[in-house]
Amino acid sequence: MLRLRLHKIGRVLPALGIPFGSEILFMQKMKSAWLVTWEWMGDHAAVEEKVAAIINYRKPASYVKDLMEQIYIEKTSTVSEKFSYAKSSKSNPYQARYGDINGVPWRGKIFCGHNPYLYARYVNNIQLQETEDLRGSLIWEERPVPELT
Repeated sequence: MLRLRLHKIGRVLPALGIPFGSEILFMQKMKSAWLVTWEWMGDHAAVEEKVAAIINYRKPASYVKDLMEQIYIEKTSTVSEKFSYAKSSKSNPYQARYGDINGVPWRGKIFCGHNPYLYARYVNNIQLQETEDLRGSLIWEERPVPELT
């Protein structure tokens, strides 16, 4: 859980996605974290809240992978499906999987689901900003994918 300190830091630029004239009331920063977001193709699969989870950077990829499966099951499955998946994880048709770089497994990206699906990655410089209109926004930097030589 994030603890926010109340302090006004002044006006911000529209380039940050915050309307001109709004004032940021809260700002909290982390150098890095696991970010889990909902991604989709087509408006029919859109999810209202894009950010599914922000996870401490110290957690290993295996923890994030297991958590993603649970989030996906909780948000998309019926009670009978949840029971079935709890009884045997092999019965889950949307098990989380690690990404790859040119066919080489890489734990820096994790995917779970179909459409919509969950996408986890390790990000840098993540910032939470709350404005006076109570609209929060999250800003982060994607990490570059390593190059294999």
